[in-house]
Amino acid sequence: MPLIDLIPKASRGAWNLLQAGVEAGQSANQIIQSAMDLGLSFRRSTMLEVIRGLKDEVSARSYILSVRNNFLPNPQKFGVALTNLIREYSYRVRVEGIDPFTGEKLKIFSTVSTNQVLTKNQVIAVAEADVLSGVGRYPVGGVENPAYTVEQALRRA
Repeated sequence: MPLIDLIPKASRGAWNLLQAGVEAGQSANQIIQSAMDLGLSFRRSTMLEVIRGLKDEVSARSYILSVRNNFLPNPQKFGVALTNLIREYSYRVRVEGIDPFTGEKLKIFSTVSTNQVLTKNQVIAVAEADVLSGVGRYPVGGVENPAYTVEQALRRA
């Protein structure tokens, strides 16, 4: 079961607060206190389980960043998805570049979902095709001078 389902719907506003606290390196007690200060209610044991899952996800990010681009990563070291995934694996790719029309610096994200483990080069190729197509949320003209970074790899719970 995805960890987000453990949080009562009335308290799901704390999700971003929990993620920000974990990424900032706060202790579980500090994160829980911050949520309580906002008036959110939940079971302490549930919050501790969710915070543990978020910490695992953050530590798994460093693994995918360290894998060489042409090597297959070990899916057992991927973070466990905290929400429902349609496919077995999900990769988040950060794309930085320049909007060809405005000249503005862009930082956008592409999510690649698949049922098989891919090398970072394969993930980047899929993300590049999506971004350059200019379909959906991506700029119509694509991105000039794009730089791709596979930031996160998750597996289904």
